Amino acid sequence: MAEIILINPADQPTGAFRLLKWLESNFDNPDYNEFRLAVAFSKINPFLKLDDKIQDWKKQGKSMKGIFGIDHKGTSYQALDYALNNLTETYVLYAKHSTFHPKLYMFFGDEHATFFYGSNNMTPGGIETNFEGGTIITFNINDEPSLFDNGINCFDSLLPSKLSCSTELNEDSLTKLFKASLLLNEADPKNKRSRKSKEEKEQSESTKTINEIFGEFSTKAPRAVPKKHLKPLSTPESGPVETLSSDTIEPSTSVEPVSEGDSTTTSVYVKENVLPVSALIIQIIPHHNGEILLSKKAVNQYPEFFGFPFTGSTVPKKSTNTSYPQRDPDPIVNIYIYDSTGTLVRKVEKYSLNTVYYEVKSEIRITITPEILSLVPEYSILVMSEGDPDSDYDYDLEIFSPGSPQYSDYLDSCDQQLPSGGKPVARRMGWI
Repeated sequence: MAEIILINPADQPTGAFRLLKWLESNFDNPDYNEFRLAVAFSKINPFLKLDDKIQDWKKQGKSMKGIFGIDHKGTSYQALDYALNNLTETYVLYAKHSTFHPKLYMFFGDEHATFFYGSNNMTPGGIETNFEGGTIITFNINDEPSLFDNGINCFDSLLPSKLSCSTELNEDSLTKLFKASLLLNEADPKNKRSRKSKEEKEQSESTKTINEIFGEFSTKAPRAVPKKHLKPLSTPESGPVETLSSDTIEPSTSVEPVSEGDSTTTSVYVKENVLPVSALIIQIIPHHNGEILLSKKAVNQYPEFFGFPFTGSTVPKKSTNTSYPQRDPDPIVNIYIYDSTGTLVRKVEKYSLNTVYYEVKSEIRITITPEILSLVPEYSILVMSEGDPDSDYDYDLEIFSPGSPQYSDYLDSCDQQLPSGGKPVARRMGWI
């Protein structure tokens, strides 16, 4: 008899269930040699987190087929490019006056099968942090032949042999879709954020309204994007450049790179130095004057996230002192500080965050009034996430004290170690 599990929509954001882990466990299951997915929207981030599993699956000669919708620019060029180069077969589907909206994931072998049918797209939120619901059906194919045939038909009915609005993807059609602006371009900074004027920010009431209506909710941190995948996303618009391709990869940028060992090179197509991430997680040690050292290493990996290189300059207190590059205007941030119990103890909205690059020491520092930081102990974790495109601020700064329930979750997502700077314990950071 088939085992049926209903996924509670609250399970993903709380971490009780995550589709990412379900996918990984089934890629590891020797009972399965076929994988199918049919999703409305897809981004590159989930594929990068599953890349090791996918490569192992390929080495074993196992099959992978995917069908992707391209409605509403919900699927990116980068996701389809990955699928085209790694899946056995890749299809796209588009129909006028209709939206392709299923989310189906299937693993099966000669005797066993497991299907996930739900609301989860192949996107960062879809596989880890969104409120999503679904049904997992696990069964023996010989015991449930009609159930298996029905599931396979759900996928096969969407193939070009059955639907004229479905087509197998190739390099030529992928490029045509991109040039026709039918795909999201994750390598375009404009798709990552919208920089509004101060006047526009002052006029927006969205943040205030949300805070008035909705209570606090803590979402379990997603897994970090593996460091080896922290490199510029590709598009078909520009010529090849060299980037590193080892486990210690650092992207080619206009700032000084951090050298971390030997590596080989490979040619990829790059338009912008934009990475498939939305937030920096970093341990911080606040200085008594309110300065917080971030990481030049993080800036090297993702300068666009910080608005780097900075166009402004500091004004020295003495004319003989050195002037340093400064972000201008100051980014507008919301600051949330949580104590060791996980309780929100301080909230400051629309704070102008002084951000300076000290060239002599190659340090990026932000400054927050010491009074605001008085409740922040050393090695607290700062989660610096970009504001939504329509928001009236640039970043949310969430600071979690050691011991808080969120702290250990975010620390697990810090997969890179920073120079100790003479401290007994080196800080850690990661990108999600």
